Amino acid sequence: MAGSTEIYICKPGQALTDGRVEYGEITTKIEAEDDAIERMRCDSSIGKIAYYAMRPNGEFKCIHTRQNPDNALPPSKPPAGIAPRPTKPRGKKVAKPSLMGRALNLLR
Repeated sequence: MAGSTEIYICKPGQALTDGRVEYGEITTKIEAEDDAIERMRCDSSIGKIAYYAMRPNGEFKCIHTRQNPDNALPPSKPPAGIAPRPTKPRGKKVAKPSLMGRALNLLR
């Protein structure tokens, strides 16, 4: 395959199109797999890496894609614009009058 190789490097939970793009001369799946393992060993913040062979006419083909098994997805956050449910402040509990208090209230 003539042309270059685009290497998409993403953080955990990030889309491939949002990741960093690098260019290289990797042509086979074995080379791509070895390169992916080496990159993930050196940089533990990589969540996913993908290799695409680019042809001079603009066509592309996926050579290799690899997820980092050591890197878990970050905890999900609530969608923007949705506020957390407000909580009511707890009021002071009203104490019931005792038996003696109720008896005195009857006499009044």
